Amino acid sequence: MSLPTRLALTSLRTARQCLPKYSSCTRTFITTHRRQSEGQTDHEELQRKYAQLQNSELFKKLQASPSALDAASELGKIMQKEGFDFTSGKKPSAMQMMKLAFNSEIKEASLRLKEELDKAGIDITDKNLVAEMMNLLNVPSPKKD
Repeated sequence: MSLPTRLALTSLRTARQCLPKYSSCTRTFITTHRRQSEGQTDHEELQRKYAQLQNSELFKKLQASPSALDAASELGKIMQKEGFDFTSGKKPSAMQMMKLAFNSEIKEASLRLKEELDKAGIDITDKNLVAEMMNLLNVPSPKKD
C-alpha cells in the first residue's frame, strides 16, 4: 500500500474516533431537495399557463385549422435544420437572424404560414392578440416613449 493511501486511511480512522457515536435514539431530519420542490412549482406553473393558453382565442382558432398548425410545424423544422435552436432559451444572434432572413426556404414557409393564419382568421398584427400572447409568455410589454 502506498504512503498517501496509508496516510489517508489513518486520517479517516482518527477522524472517526473523534466523532460522537451515533445513538439509536437520535432521529434524523429529512428534507426535500430544493430542486425537487422547484420542479413541482415549475410544473404547476406550466399547467396554469397551458390552461390559460387553451382558453385563448388564438388557441381555439389554431385548433380549428390543422393546415395552419402544419405550416407552423414546417417553418419550425426548416429553422431547426438551419441551426436555430428552440430548446436552449437563448435569443438568436444578429448573424443568425440575418441568415434566417435571407434564406429562401424560410421566406416561403413564413409566407405559407401567414396565408394559413389569415385563412384561419388569425391576424398576427392585432395588438390584442399580441398582448394576450405576451401575457401568457410573461414577456414584459414594450415601453412607450
